[in-house]
Amino acid sequence: MTTDHSTDRAPESWEFETLSELKWSISCGGEIQFLYQGVGYAITHPGGHHNISKYERPDTELESDDVEAILDYRMDDGKKLREVIHEIEVEARTL
Repeated sequence: MTTDHSTDRAPESWEFETLSELKWSISCGGEIQFLYQGVGYAITHPGGHHNISKYERPDTELESDDVEAILDYRMDDGKKLREVIHEIEVEARTL
């Protein structure tokens, strides 16, 4: 069972300090909503697979069993998620 920490933590503590922390959260089924350059993204786990996409934009969806593929997701500016973890603004997360 996951715990939603979005209501009991200060927003700045939702940020990921390391790539390893983000990778662990995704691999354990953590749900993450974040902004990057003003664009909203979500990491979810439908059907047990990892999924990343822009908010409400299924045409931008990447689904994979491999966490590394999620971390290699290309943002609008061409950078990979793994390259911008200190630039994202986490709006909500579990785990």
